[in-house]
Amino acid sequence: MENTESAAPDPPTGDRPSPADLFEIAAERALDDSAGPAERAAMITELLKAVDRRQKELTETRRADVLTLRETMTLAKVGKAIGLSTGRVDQIAKGK
Repeated sequence: MENTESAAPDPPTGDRPSPADLFEIAAERALDDSAGPAERAAMITELLKAVDRRQKELTETRRADVLTLRETMTLAKVGKAIGLSTGRVDQIAKGK
């Protein structure tokens, strides 16, 4: 679990849901009590596999973006911009 600062970044503007919102929608659908146990377990499995498939790419892209931001910003400013603590930003920059 990520260590976030108390103030999250402002949500994206416009009518499009954020990636986190889309994930929450998918998770809610997968956890829906109206599905039977087999159907629900299959949906959860699908969702977890999708996360696993993309996790490395997401992690590497975030690190590259943090390193780019660090070229012109302090750790604290990067943290504020992306909604993470200074310490977590430092960990990400170091590949941890």
